[in-house]
Amino acid sequence: MKLSPRVLPGALHQHNKGACDWGWQSLIAYGCHNHVVIFDPKTIQAIQILDLHTAPCTKVKWGKENYHHDFASPYNLRLASGDSNGRIVVWDVALGKPIADFMEGNRPVLDLEWLSTQDACHDLLAALHSPSCLVLWNADTGTKLWKKSFQENVLCFAFDPFCPSHVTLMCQDWILFIDDFSINKAPESNGRRFYLTSSGTASPSSSGTNINTLASRSAAPKSALARVKLWAAGEPRGRSGEESVALSECLQLVYLPSCNHHLLVLFPREVMILDMEINQAVCSFCLERNSPSFIQIIPCRQRDVLMCLHENGSIIMRSRRRITQNPYFFNDHEKQESNMSVDIVYETKCQSDTLRLSKSSRLHGFLCCPTSEKKLVLLISDGRILIWDLKAKRCQTLESSFMSQECIRVSSPVGSNITDAVQSPVLRLADVIPPPLTSGKVLPQPGHFKFIMTGIMSAVAAPPTCAVMCPPLTTKNWSSYKPLIAIGTNQGSIQVFNLSTGILTREYSIHTGSVSFFVLLFSKYDIVYRACLVATIRSSGASQSTIKLVATNLIASGKLAEGVQLLCLIDKGLDACRYLQTYGEWEQAASLAKATLNYPDCAEVMRRWIEHLSSTHTSQQSKAILVLLSLGQFHKVLEMLHSMRYFDRAALFSEACQEFGFDFQHDDRMLSLVDTVNAEYARYLQGLGLKKPAVYFGNKAGDKGKELLEGMYS
Repeated sequence: MKLSPRVLPGALHQHNKGACDWGWQSLIAYGCHNHVVIFDPKTIQAIQILDLHTAPCTKVKWGKENYHHDFASPYNLRLASGDSNGRIVVWDVALGKPIADFMEGNRPVLDLEWLSTQDACHDLLAALHSPSCLVLWNADTGTKLWKKSFQENVLCFAFDPFCPSHVTLMCQDWILFIDDFSINKAPESNGRRFYLTSSGTASPSSSGTNINTLASRSAAPKSALARVKLWAAGEPRGRSGEESVALSECLQLVYLPSCNHHLLVLFPREVMILDMEINQAVCSFCLERNSPSFIQIIPCRQRDVLMCLHENGSIIMRSRRRITQNPYFFNDHEKQESNMSVDIVYETKCQSDTLRLSKSSRLHGFLCCPTSEKKLVLLISDGRILIWDLKAKRCQTLESSFMSQECIRVSSPVGSNITDAVQSPVLRLADVIPPPLTSGKVLPQPGHFKFIMTGIMSAVAAPPTCAVMCPPLTTKNWSSYKPLIAIGTNQGSIQVFNLSTGILTREYSIHTGSVSFFVLLFSKYDIVYRACLVATIRSSGASQSTIKLVATNLIASGKLAEGVQLLCLIDKGLDACRYLQTYGEWEQAASLAKATLNYPDCAEVMRRWIEHLSSTHTSQQSKAILVLLSLGQFHKVLEMLHSMRYFDRAALFSEACQEFGFDFQHDDRMLSLVDTVNAEYARYLQGLGLKKPAVYFGNKAGDKGKELLEGMYS
């Protein structure tokens, strides 16, 4: 019998900073010297220690799990970890064994990211090796698919969550933007460089006043946005009256998962949000003079919320300012307010208590629960883990108040009358914060928010000097035995740990010195040309034909965005969506269709997108199902799940439809399909040994389930 040793985590190495990740299965992984610790925030204990690295871990990343898994393709607790020697290990966390082990020389691993671009492939891992090497690995076999070396040192990268072909890399002097990332081959270009610059002392601003140097950025936060520009690499940097912002002070580069193409750039005293599609800064805010500097920011996915960590250990939640009167639903006969604005402004909602950190303690990690986004975790260099929970009341407004009548009709299932009578419990961030833009109705302000510390895990104090184990297990102490170990520290304290759980049960401060021994007693022309066309009379047939001809020529010459804009100008949104789909911009076509087209035309655009996603070349059937759900085509969702042989999801989906008032009683073909799905799912549950749920779904399968039930009871 092979016994796995119990490892008690202690203080962290300086290279372990940032080596932490919170998975969708609610488990936290972090690096502790050359070990990888798996921490369960629910039980507040370390449940697994992975030991194979010979150098300090620099990065850990949980594998994606948002895909269908069954017996043929089971889901494993897969984790990738990299160290300062360039070694990458892919783990099966449940078994505690490595799946693959590979390395790119002895170059330290700077960043890791799992790719989820296709439903048929979930084992691709992008790794950034020092100083400027980007490698795509097959994480199951350890095979290098391609390698890309850049001309400058790269510090980290960020993938666009809405467009997997867009990657942004942070260098020492600029930001590098790549738009041709692919799993088939390495990027051909070296990317586009962007410099952050601001006006100098003698340069006049747009309002006619002089703008001060970079040191005065916090003194005039309202004009900070006007002073920030983005210059391409081909333009000269040494312009008169301009100074380059030092990117060496940049702390973080991350895309906002709640907004398309928005990239957050974090500096110690300032936050800037860049729109990478239009190459402009759309938001910027600075800290007050007496406020502690930023360390890290986590943008939330469910709502446009920023969780900000400061150097004093406090956490501040900033939420995008909600517009009380939506200007897009403003009636013509009403008088519009002069101060109505759609500017991006983040307001402070709540703040946690500050931490009392010693001189040797540093903040090494900051995580947010990916499912609820209401739980936060702080990882301190001395090994402690602090768990914070955001407490707030549920938003008292029904979800239907957030949408217009057209949106409600489109998003509801076809032929159903679903209401908001059934409310879910307060489990997510979206349950307590309304969206920033609503259907024009004035919503009540959300309730009071508060951060509450709900858990703390202590580690072995550094450095330990001695350890004594409790008396061994015997027949006399069998009923009361606990495997306790006492550890003496250099600060004069004694810590008592329970080895069965790894939890600190007692701590005694005995001396001021070290404990050494103890005994237990127990281009410009195109812009002008388009401006001339915009100035024409758009209502006339001749001008519309001319504008459409120019738009077609622009698209044919490679200027797709400009041509689409002209087509939208003359209300040819359907043609614009078709051009976008022809040139492979499927997500932009879907967004444009939802914003400009009526429901039949929008459904036609979505139908073509669904066919593209379902093709064998694309292999994104799961995403196609989500598109069908957004259209309310529940019949086709069930048919696609059945064709993909996802009988478990199909049966549970039909069960959810019936629970919320949508059934298939008026369609004999769909009733037969529901019976088939329930019968197959009952057979699947029977194979797992789950007799009771198998009988339940067998009874719902009609005639097709009788034979199965007879076999179960025979």
